[in-house]
Amino acid sequence: MPRPALKGTAAVEQMADDLRVINTRTGGVTADDLTLAGWTREQIERHVADARETATRLSTVAA
Repeated sequence: MPRPALKGTAAVEQMADDLRVINTRTGGVTADDLTLAGWTREQIERHVADARETATRLSTVAA
C-alpha cells in the first residue's frame, strides 16, 4: 500500500517497520530516508515519535 494512504495505527506500524529496515541497511534513519520510502513530511512529523517507540519495542522483543 502506498505510504500516503496510511493513517493512524497502520501508519505507525508501517513506519516502524520502515525505520527498522532502513536502520539495518544504513545504520541510521533520517527524514529524507523516510521521504524516499514514500512517506510525506506531514506523516513523518505526525507519526515518527510513535513509530520509533514501536520499532524500539519490537527490536527489544526480537533480541
